[in-house]
Order: sequence, then structure tokens, then C-alpha cells
Amino acid sequence: MPTILYLHGFNSGAGTVKGQLLTRAAAALANPPHFHRPQLHHRPAQAMRDVCAWIGLEAPEGRDLTLVGSSLGGFYATWLIEKFGARAVLINPAIRPHADLRPFLGRQRNLYTGEEYEVTPAHFAELAAFKVPRITRPGRYFL
Repeated sequence: MPTILYLHGFNSGAGTVKGQLLTRAAAALANPPHFHRPQLHHRPAQAMRDVCAWIGLEAPEGRDLTLVGSSLGGFYATWLIEKFGARAVLINPAIRPHADLRPFLGRQRNLYTGEEYEVTPAHFAELAAFKVPRITRPGRYFL
């Protein structure tokens, strides 16, 4: 069964309007895919461990998997596509979040979940570790 995995952006959430619209659109298809939109952990390394574990169980080796990534979720999706060989739809993907999110250093509150956390320099190092130096198969991407 085809699977769609939606990855939200920084300080966003699985229950955003965009995520809900995508879920409803997928459910309305004649053969609806399995649709998953997890709440990503604020720590990049933990978020990717969680998503990789889910992919390993639900769509091993990227089989029938399409990722939809918005903003920071698009950055994550790029790394995941290269790792698992799946396909992706990227919506305004973050390109350099390890640099561009530096103004958010310090206390944060997720507007969707209410979670409070602190962005530290370790977040930027974790994000830098997921940078893809070169996309290997551009045909797998829809931007």
C-alpha cells in the first residue's frame, strides 16, 4: 500500500491546517494511501531517529513511500529520501536551517502543541549533520 509521510516545519505541528488538508485530500482518493503525520521532536537528531524507526517498520527501504516536507520538514525529507530512496514533495524547503534558524536560539514555545523548549547550539550541529551535499536522483523530487 502506498504511504505518505508528512513532515512539518520548525515550531509547527502535525495538526496544522496544511497537514489536515493533505490528510483529507489523501483520504478522498479512490485508493487512499496510508497517511502519517507525526509530531516531530524539537531536537533534530531525535526527530530523525523517530521517523527512521517508523519508516523501518512501515515502509522498509522506502517501498511505496512518498514524503511531503514543509520548510524544515522539507530539509528532513531531503535527507530521508537520500537515505531510503523514496520520493518527495518539498514545500518551501529549508536549505540551511543550521544557519538560518540561529535567530531562534533560546526559549521557544510551539504554537501548535504548547511545548516549551530551548534551542541550543547543539540543535544547529544536529541540523548540520543532516545536510545533503548533493542530491543523487533529482527525478525523485517535486518542488
